[in-house]
Amino acid sequence: MLQHICHNEASVARLLQDERQVITELSQNIGSSGIYSPYEGRQLIWKSLHQKGIRIPAGFFENIDSDDSLEMWTHDLRFLFAMGSIINKSSYTVDTLANHPWAMLFTRDDIHQQQALKAWKSAVTTGKSQHDITPWHWVRETRSPKSLSILLRIGLP
Repeated sequence: MLQHICHNEASVARLLQDERQVITELSQNIGSSGIYSPYEGRQLIWKSLHQKGIRIPAGFFENIDSDDSLEMWTHDLRFLFAMGSIINKSSYTVDTLANHPWAMLFTRDDIHQQQALKAWKSAVTTGKSQHDITPWHWVRETRSPKSLSILLRIGLP
């Protein structure tokens, strides 16, 4: 069932214990529901995370469109989980995502990078976050022979 959230046993084993518990429960809930997109499963995802003490305002999930992807990264910007098309748009494996910080795998222009880092630091220090952090922009893979570019925007719950 871990494949539904773009994980495998090896990548989950590298997470901290509390992160492993969240991911294991989330994958079980999603796998048993037959829901494979964040749009269809937004209430289930919110409920699963909420039960584990991860507070995400319910309104955040109301803004997810049917073609959106949902990603979560750890406090040190390592991959936690993803649903939707983002994994299909990247050439990285789940193991690569789980073993390397975001900054080692991707790059973006300085303006959007500064917006993202400022919002992330604010969320970590205050416990509050912004909804719309960056507009649509390109990120490029830096450790892949394919060096794919992915169009994305960032919003935190």
